[in-house]
Amino acid sequence: MAIELLKQRYEVPVSFGSHCSNHNVLYMSLCFRPTDVLFYVKKDNKIKYPDDKHALQLEDVATISANMKNLSKAVGTGQKTKIGNKIVEMKIWKKR
Repeated sequence: MAIELLKQRYEVPVSFGSHCSNHNVLYMSLCFRPTDVLFYVKKDNKIKYPDDKHALQLEDVATISANMKNLSKAVGTGQKTKIGNKIVEMKIWKKR
């Protein structure tokens, strides 16, 4: 909700930066159409990082990025297009 509020109040592009250990929040952010999504990445678990609790593993970045690209398409554009009614078309076709 903060993204929408900031967009409306200031009329500027708004990004989302994740500081959450639940990485599904990255996917949820797509519903608000941020201009960018930022997240922390760590190379391996053996090294202590300042942002350890919410950093992604380096090997997970490609998968999460691909998921985000696909899921952002599911959010849509808000524009509706008319498509034919397949059930009605099938009934008409069967009658012929």
